[in-house]
Order: sequence, then structure tokens, then C-alpha cells
Amino acid sequence: MEELRSETASHPTSRDLVVDRLLRKQTARKTYTGKPVRMLKGFATGEVSPPANDADLLAFACAITALPAATKDAERFKPVLLECLDRAGNSPARSAIYRAASRLDELLHEAG
Repeated sequence: MEELRSETASHPTSRDLVVDRLLRKQTARKTYTGKPVRMLKGFATGEVSPPANDADLLAFACAITALPAATKDAERFKPVLLECLDRAGNSPARSAIYRAASRLDELLHEAG
């Protein structure tokens, strides 16, 4: 971690957040409002399918980012999130998809 912190970064704050996530001082979890909340509620009923249109990729990724720690079946989101990544291209949704992947990683590899 110290080697990573010693690197010159174009965005030092982002680098520090990554290090804090690796040290488990921070989490990728973030709660959003609007469409992501509605999608998150759908996940609780077992509804996990790719967004119908590319305009919803961002909302879908944000919904995954809000998954609570009690989520036990996070594995089911991986193939859908990978499909979203393929569809995202260079859109702004790509960054949210990466954060959602980080959240899934946290859920799948929790200590304890």
C-alpha cells in the first residue's frame, strides 16, 4: 500500500480512496436516489436482468453499488454487469460500472 501511495498520481484523492478500499477503511457502497432505488428494490424480488436500453446502464450500475452488506447472492449480478460493461463503450456509465464491480467484489470476498 505504501508503494501505491508513493506513486505520483494525476488524481491523488482517487488514488488514496483506492488504497483505503484495499485496506478496508472505505467501501465502494454508495446509495443513490431515483431510478437506482427502484432497480434495487427489484433486485430484492429476484429481478436481475440487463437494462432494457443503454440509457439505463448508469442507473443499473448505481443500483448495484447500493447493495447492502447482507446481500448473499451477489454472484448473480456478475454476468449482467459484464454485459453492461460491454454495452457501455466509452460512456459515462463505465466509471459507475467499475464502482459496481468493486462493490460486488466487496460482497463476494468479505472477511468473516
